[in-house]
Amino acid sequence: MNVFINKKKSCDLWDVSGSFGKLDCDTDVSENSFSADNGKVSVISEITKSENGVKVRRDKVTNISDEPVCLHTLTSKFTLTGGEYEVYSQYNGWQNESTGAWQTLVTEVSARCESVRNAYSAAPFMAVWSLQTCRGVAFHLSAFSSWEMHVRRVYYGGECARIEVELGVLKDGLCLTLAPGEEVALPEIIYYDFRNKTDMDCHLLHAYLNEKYPRRTLPVVYNTWLYKFDHFTYEDLMRQVGLAAKIGAEYFVIDAGWFGGETDWWSSRGDWEETQTVRVCGKTAEISRAVHEKGMKFGFWLEPEAASCGSKIFASHPEYFVEGDGTCFLDFSNPEAFDYIFEKTCELIDRFSAEFIKFDFNADLKYDKDSCAFMRYFEGHSRYISALRKKYPDIYLENCASGGMRMTLRDGAAYDGFWISDNQSPFHGMRMYADTVLRMPPQWIERWAAIRSLTDDIPAYGGGVANDKIISVGDSSWDGITEITKSYLKGFLTGGTIGLSCDLGSLSETTFSDIAGHIEAFKADRDFWSGALCHVLCNTKSVIVLEYRNKDLSDVRIVAFVGKVMQQYVSVFPVLDADAVYSLADGRKMTGKEIDEKGIDLYVDGCFKSMQITMRKE
Repeated sequence: MNVFINKKKSCDLWDVSGSFGKLDCDTDVSENSFSADNGKVSVISEITKSENGVKVRRDKVTNISDEPVCLHTLTSKFTLTGGEYEVYSQYNGWQNESTGAWQTLVTEVSARCESVRNAYSAAPFMAVWSLQTCRGVAFHLSAFSSWEMHVRRVYYGGECARIEVELGVLKDGLCLTLAPGEEVALPEIIYYDFRNKTDMDCHLLHAYLNEKYPRRTLPVVYNTWLYKFDHFTYEDLMRQVGLAAKIGAEYFVIDAGWFGGETDWWSSRGDWEETQTVRVCGKTAEISRAVHEKGMKFGFWLEPEAASCGSKIFASHPEYFVEGDGTCFLDFSNPEAFDYIFEKTCELIDRFSAEFIKFDFNADLKYDKDSCAFMRYFEGHSRYISALRKKYPDIYLENCASGGMRMTLRDGAAYDGFWISDNQSPFHGMRMYADTVLRMPPQWIERWAAIRSLTDDIPAYGGGVANDKIISVGDSSWDGITEITKSYLKGFLTGGTIGLSCDLGSLSETTFSDIAGHIEAFKADRDFWSGALCHVLCNTKSVIVLEYRNKDLSDVRIVAFVGKVMQQYVSVFPVLDADAVYSLADGRKMTGKEIDEKGIDLYVDGCFKSMQITMRKE
């Protein structure tokens, strides 16, 4: 679709204003860049394009005067031709991450994040679809600040209107001071044309990001949280260590609860002192040794950005924190606060011989003391992550913020994987995954099994009993449970990092063996999954079909999920090389063109199941 930029006036490229007034002047144009200055500030936009058509726009503002200037607005603009449009956006909230939908553009569609958790309430992702041309453009904001995005219809004379897309730093309360010669970058924008409205050709984004930010080997991880939450004992964890190694886990991670006092750990956040009398009883290092003896690596949970107002560190150094609603937030822009949390983190890593940290962030900081949309905060936080990576280059850093409320492209570049939701129902999880993969590669998204075996005799329809069922959490806890079939579970655990968070001792011998076999097969095929691109072929209330494939379409895997359906077959039309001959798992050989014409029918053997098929070029 034609995304054009008015090359004459700066106000059609940017909304930049401040103590100097509003930037409104002519622009200088070259092949891949635009620039303007009004004698006070200069703005330049550089655009690069990858081989597969993904474009990246990087803008920066520089104070070219001899005195400080204060910026009040700082956004980038794109313009589309007039017409009839729909706009896609995603809500992002606890247990409802990446909830996306299309809506008709009448006047304006907006999304924004006011929190330091940069995917709180909305994801920094929008797509625009022309109902007349049946083509669209996807826009992704790599947010290192609080941010806003708008798609609006703008009147510009007679009965004509054009479509304006505006993305960038949140304007509310912005007062960012630049010293003479100082510059500030706007959030990077990744955008590309698409023709498939179902998945917005997200494979283009996956290919670009996989090349720019390649993942380390995708692991198998055991995490204690949905085992017993924070009510575990040392003996509980030691039992799980042996079982985790036996099932094929490569990391063993203790979630929240390894620190704090006898009654709770919440009030001790910020001090990060191992509990000596309850839960781990001062034996975390001993657990770590047992983990390593079993051939796994050890990890722990940490919430470095938060502290309780009753913690010792807040009492002794209140200047390290910004107070919020019942929580104190570490001020990463304060060098002394930075040094404290970095040294404390390193101390814990060394003491526990850790190779994995689950970083969480369970509260929202919405007050920006520096009036810079948290850019100073994010600068310090990015420096913290970078310093850890430099000192511990092999450490696995997992990102969680009450689930996926800090799940953006900026964070994908910093972390190894996302715990995308506390809602670990596989059925809710598949919906979240199918929407999340529209804005990040499958390799970034971890999949977690929180399951138990139900071995009581359950009457079976038609006679007899069923005595080996699998149940899962229905959302973020065991207060509500749901049954899951083995085929659906294996499909859910296909495509990337595998996580287990449950009592492995509760699994029947058969289920334990089946999952161990699935993990073994995943490990043998990790080279494929580490670079796979994903197409969402279907995403309805009852059917989700995903295609994973390598770059040259020589290796294709289809995974289809069905809920409550009233059909015997699911017909799929995968993306293939039309001229190539593909060998299917059932022995058939078909060209890509034949498959595109006829499709492939997957037999539905009951509801709430998954089906898989592999196709490889001859």
